[in-house]
Amino acid sequence: MLALATHEPYFRVLREDVFANDTSPSACRMCGQEGHYAAQCTGTKADIVKKPPAEKKPFIFLDVAILREYLEVELDVPNSSFPFSLEQAIDDWVLLIFFVGNDFLPHLPSLEIREGAIDTLLKIWKQELPRMGGYMTNHGILELSRAQIILEGLARREDEIFRRRREGRSLNPPILVAGASLRLLHRVVNLIVNAFV
Repeated sequence: MLALATHEPYFRVLREDVFANDTSPSACRMCGQEGHYAAQCTGTKADIVKKPPAEKKPFIFLDVAILREYLEVELDVPNSSFPFSLEQAIDDWVLLIFFVGNDFLPHLPSLEIREGAIDTLLKIWKQELPRMGGYMTNHGILELSRAQIILEGLARREDEIFRRRREGRSLNPPILVAGASLRLLHRVVNLIVNAFV
């Protein structure tokens, strides 16, 4: 995301594939048991069995110029009333990805990356872009009214997302009250905006 956020077209990233030896992608990476994620793991250090290190981990090579080409195709919304801007669309993409969380930011309760959160957000963004009348970001400035439209689109889907989790796709359904995701998002957005001010 940082490579995309710089808008430098010729970035390349080389990193180890931390999930290469993952025998079960739905298992907790801390204790190896099914049914919860690492953030929800209650195992103590004594309970968690350390696995022997793998022989060698493969590396992932990402050419950001190629990723930008794919994003240009994926993010183009032909029925919008304003011209397509790849740079602003990429800024919106980066912001949307912050909503699903990373190593430093928690995800919104209804957005679990393993449940297709990126696809869900992209679908909402594409549907709502013509109604927003422009991009959520305007050369580094967040347009809160447009971000609100995206959050409203997510709020319309939250009941279904939580219902699917409760029906067995997740053993640890989140405990939320209506609007909790919206309040959390406003806090996260304020943290991000204040970090760059």
